[in-house]
Amino acid sequence: MTTQSELSREWITQALYELLKTKPFASITNKEITDKAGLSHITIYRLFDSKEEIILKDLKTRIRKSFLKEYHIADLFDFYQSNQELIDCLYQNHLSI
Repeated sequence: MTTQSELSREWITQALYELLKTKPFASITNKEITDKAGLSHITIYRLFDSKEEIILKDLKTRIRKSFLKEYHIADLFDFYQSNQELIDCLYQNHLSI
């Protein structure tokens, strides 16, 4: 069962990724993220310590899910291919994984 906090985290994460497609990371505000996610401004502060943490938590989850099974080099390529747009946005904003 998905809790309200989990849904809010997901909405905030997706909102940040959508904003990254059109704006540099450094110029995105927490208010813009919560407005895009349709959440109150306080929500982001309850769930995350920083914008960077939004990305880190999401990437950790994606990586963990991708590598639950025995590691193969093909899995690394599958992970990149499945997350290419996100990885490209992070790279363009000088953010490392």
